[in-house]
Amino acid sequence: MKPVILLFISAAFLLLTSCEVDVPDTDVTPPKFSFKITGDGFDHTFDQDDDFEHYELYLKDGGSYQFIFSGSDEGGLKYLRWGAPGSPDSGIRVSAPSLPSGWSVTSRAFDEYGENAVKYEGNEADPVSGALSAGDFAIYQPYQDLPVTFHFIARDYGGLDENINTVEKYLKVFVGSGDDFSSRLVHIE
Repeated sequence: MKPVILLFISAAFLLLTSCEVDVPDTDVTPPKFSFKITGDGFDHTFDQDDDFEHYELYLKDGGSYQFIFSGSDEGGLKYLRWGAPGSPDSGIRVSAPSLPSGWSVTSRAFDEYGENAVKYEGNEADPVSGALSAGDFAIYQPYQDLPVTFHFIARDYGGLDENINTVEKYLKVFVGSGDDFSSRLVHIE
């Protein structure tokens, strides 16, 4: 990654993770997330407010992409996850050079959803308002006529009454190859 991007990520990480919070009695505000993807001439940031049902993302098979994935909640971020179905010969392969505390990657393995994933799990004894991770990934799909689904989840503690707020989104991703294939986002009706 470029040094400027690493500097930005480091600064944002310090701002997000240094904000310890007290879990409120009641939390009715859902958490937020942001997923920025760049590479192969593509640059877009998705968040919880996007209309995921009306987008299709096209990525190059085996292409190299960078991501910045973050989430936040004023009452404490409990869980944040980006995953995709995979198998030994398909799915996302993530390289995150140094994962911040609370983060893990299951690449070529499966998490509790049966997917390859990048995820953050908060510590209820020491809750923070947000978390951020960044790295590189490639996506592989030998059956290029079948879409892959990116699965995003953000969850807070729900306050002391544990009425947990969850945001869950799915993004359909088509993987292609060839000289005329380009990474792009398509709006569908």
